[in-house]
Amino acid sequence: MADLKLNGVTPNKDQIKLGFVDVLEIKYRNQKVWPPAILPPGQVGICNLIWTNENSSIRDTTSGGIIPIATDATEFYAQHNAGLPVAAYWQFDSNNSERGLLYNQFAARLIQPPTGFRLPTSADFTTIFGSTCNSSNPNQNRYGTSPGNWASTLTDTTELGNTNLNLNGYGYAALNSNAVFFIGDTLQQRAWTSSINPNNGVNTSKGITTNALSPYLTNIGDVVNGATMANYIRFVKDA
Repeated sequence: MADLKLNGVTPNKDQIKLGFVDVLEIKYRNQKVWPPAILPPGQVGICNLIWTNENSSIRDTTSGGIIPIATDATEFYAQHNAGLPVAAYWQFDSNNSERGLLYNQFAARLIQPPTGFRLPTSADFTTIFGSTCNSSNPNQNRYGTSPGNWASTLTDTTELGNTNLNLNGYGYAALNSNAVFFIGDTLQQRAWTSSINPNNGVNTSKGITTNALSPYLTNIGDVVNGATMANYIRFVKDA
């Protein structure tokens, strides 16, 4: 959606003509690729999907409760071990609020999306990472952010930040032995999906990463051990 570019520039509505007649709409494989949709701030349209373009800081739940923000591992596990929703800022530091909140699996299931939005499925992420939609596949820079919080190993920045989805190298949290480890900073970002791993009944997550072996952003696929991590959240709806 809204991904048509001529010489790297998205044309205005009056710049594409068939003879002397203005072209009103262009579709590719039944997907509208031009003209770009006019969306409210905080939203971006990609591949017939509309995404929130920042990591969530929402604390409301579908049951009417509030997701608590833990200030240390003890507070986090008091909720998590009881099977209750909980969230935390990166390194338990509210000065990192621009990254959004890291949520445990129970918060991912109960969080209240903005009106009209939902927690994305694994397939929603696959759609925007797929070669049909992303002409630069397997390079996922198009769905990254520029300049972003990425390591110097990200050397191919040709299309970084092209859609303003702003997936960033904000890492994730690993949960083990009542400790919270904040890892992957500048190297990857993981986000919850609503898709459930049938082997353990836990939500899966999706992410993109960069490392020395792939000097551009790549899809790391489904991460199935969601019981042992806290991830960021994005929301999506059909265009």
